[in-house]
Amino acid sequence: SVSGFSGGGVFAMATAHDLGERAEMLTVAATPAVPLMSNPFDYASDLTANVWRAALEDPDKLAIELQTLTASPDTLADALISATWPDEAEHLSSEPVYKAFRKSTRTALQQGSTESAQAFARDSRLIADQWPFLPEDLDLPIQVIHGQCDELVHKQHQSALIKHLAEAESSLLAGEGHYSVAQFIWG
Repeated sequence: SVSGFSGGGVFAMATAHDLGERAEMLTVAATPAVPLMSNPFDYASDLTANVWRAALEDPDKLAIELQTLTASPDTLADALISATWPDEAEHLSSEPVYKAFRKSTRTALQQGSTESAQAFARDSRLIADQWPFLPEDLDLPIQVIHGQCDELVHKQHQSALIKHLAEAESSLLAGEGHYSVAQFIWG
């Protein structure tokens, strides 16, 4: 089985595609469908949409700009939390959740500010640009999970993704945001 959360859902789809028959099931949650939509930037937070735009226009310039966010786990955690819907922001800001969220961002930044920013810009470009596979070619059971209240990647991305996945089962979860849907993948 292959699973992916947020932008990692795109990489999970690519992995399942390349694994072919070896992949028996795919689950993606809060996954953007940028190249499958005519107006994807209208259905994301300003932070998310601006990163996708910049990644498509000039990923090297984006990497330089992202160094402000990747300079500190607190800065990155706070920026990500501020882009979520109010209930999710409140939950993520509470202790011990904030402590764990900050630890996660610290882990993501352990390679250093410059390298982290470059990796983030590169991954954002891969997510937002034309994918090297067609979602229609995925021939396995697929579960697509999204939060009704996702402010980072709005639910319209799930709808676009479902239209291109032949065997997809869709779950739009009421009262869930971007980060909270991860629990439905990993328990």
